[in-house]
Amino acid sequence: RHRELRKLLNPAFRIGAVHKYTADFERMANSLVDAFVERGSCDFVSEFAMPYPGEVFFRCFLGLDAERSVAPRRMVDSMLMDPANAAEAFTEFVPWCSEIVDERRRAEPRGDVLDAIVEGVDSGLLDSTDQFSALLTIIGAGIETTAMGLGNVAMHLAVDPELCERLRGADLSQACREFLRFEAPVPAMGRVATRDVELGGQLIKKGDRVVLYFGAANRDPRTWPETDRIDVSRPDVDRHLAFGIGPHRCLGLHVAELELVIATRTILERLPDLRLDPDESITWRTALTRGPSRLPLLFTPGRPVGAATA
Repeated sequence: RHRELRKLLNPAFRIGAVHKYTADFERMANSLVDAFVERGSCDFVSEFAMPYPGEVFFRCFLGLDAERSVAPRRMVDSMLMDPANAAEAFTEFVPWCSEIVDERRRAEPRGDVLDAIVEGVDSGLLDSTDQFSALLTIIGAGIETTAMGLGNVAMHLAVDPELCERLRGADLSQACREFLRFEAPVPAMGRVATRDVELGGQLIKKGDRVVLYFGAANRDPRTWPETDRIDVSRPDVDRHLAFGIGPHRCLGLHVAELELVIATRTILERLPDLRLDPDESITWRTALTRGPSRLPLLFTPGRPVGAATA
């Protein structure tokens, strides 16, 4: 079943399909920075890290404009992070899913995620529950996790000016993989043991619920030296497990990597002298994901670039 669903969705997330949106990713990143760059300060999470992956995903992979993405993003956040309002959000999200799938069925195909879901529904592979589950999973995974990754990168840049200098001449793709290794946005995942196994002197029985700590595996000294240090030129860093491993490896990893690279380049180019605001505090989100939920930063004010990036 999982293979069937991945086969349906994989084409929209292949590296070529993702990289055709590079200019759009860059334009969205610059537009968000334009909104606060003259101020010389921002809460990086609320003003960039959260809206950026949301805008990217809804515009490029669902074909919906920013205005139409506000309500579903609120619903998904409530279902994942706000148990008191999750049921109400669920009752809103289900008809929204049906509405956008029906709209796309009547529109011209774009070759994106929504087209894949329409194809799955029309072929009988997905029922109404499946289409809701697919959209909830993809939207939730595509926004929250990337936002935490972006916040982690910005925090490390803000506290380490020498790191910023090293990055200016570095391969940002490799550097962003090192950030993911060092601070996995999804530090752990639940699984069920399929057989009895002894690990570290502890017997795990078939059927036991276990938690796999990808964040800990990424600091394994048997794989890399000096694992508690950020090394943006670290060899073999693509072996990190922040995206998982095996058949369930993250579907949207190419989207996340491109977002991280473009965001990091944008920060380095447009937010000089980046630093933490000493009068404000950082707060953290440490449940399903790990990263700052509030990150107040200061920097030398700049000028908006506007349509120059179009």
